[in-house]
Amino acid sequence: MTPHFFCDILPTVLEKCTNKGLKKVKKQKIIGVIGLGTMGGACAKNIACFSSYKILAYDKKNKNKQLPKISKTKNVKELITKSQLLFLAIKPQDLDSFLRKNRDIVLTAKPLLVSILAGVSIKSIEAALPGVKVIRVMPNLAVQIRESISFVAAGKFVKQKELKEVKNIFSLMGEVLESKEENMDKTTALSGSGPGFIYYFMESFYSTAIQMGFKKQEARRIVAQTFQGASRLALESGQDFSKLVKSVASRGGTTEAGVSFFNKKQLSENISKGLFAAYEKAKKISASFKEEKK
Repeated sequence: MTPHFFCDILPTVLEKCTNKGLKKVKKQKIIGVIGLGTMGGACAKNIACFSSYKILAYDKKNKNKQLPKISKTKNVKELITKSQLLFLAIKPQDLDSFLRKNRDIVLTAKPLLVSILAGVSIKSIEAALPGVKVIRVMPNLAVQIRESISFVAAGKFVKQKELKEVKNIFSLMGEVLESKEENMDKTTALSGSGPGFIYYFMESFYSTAIQMGFKKQEARRIVAQTFQGASRLALESGQDFSKLVKSVASRGGTTEAGVSFFNKKQLSENISKGLFAAYEKAKKISASFKEEKK
């Protein structure tokens, strides 16, 4: 079950988080979030609950959406004017419309722009907004429970202290790795799409457990805990995945029988092909956006 964000009962956690990552941040420094969908909403809630930033938000499609500790603005221009950091969490296809309507106000206010738009390069945003500082971030769905891995790339105008600040912000939501932007399409396939692939495998385990006779709730718990335990052990042990496989797959045992079957069906090779298919799609999305901008 996905945990909720209990802002009003987490003062000790808030103190721990701010001391850990954002102790030197001035109180009430404002982050504006445009777009309160799955990713934008999760980022906004986490920052509001676990840092000293003030969060302003606007979403034309979710005007009545209420989020704890987050103030709504009447319009985008008000949000941009008041924000020192501007989180752009709209759909990539809505970017042109946003720029047409708000380009001048962004160029005047010049906030530090943090984009989580898939397939939209830093260079394309810098070309549309000359002189604006841009940081691109690729988090994944696990920002909802503060277990994401987020990849961060900085534009040419960004100062080191600004990059550090954004990395600290996303460290509230999980692990953060600095990346070259040319690797963003790869991380989109591996990490951004990764949870979806994991859930695909979990669904296969789950449906098989049902076929074996387990009740739905019991089957779901077995699968979720098995994946969680295996993942945690992999992280904490630091062992190669191949060694972990061997540590379970005793000669002549049940695991070896399953692994042998998977190998015969070339499962590993097909998983790799699936990941490369996602990577190629990410590249096509990026290329198509660049073509539109020409």
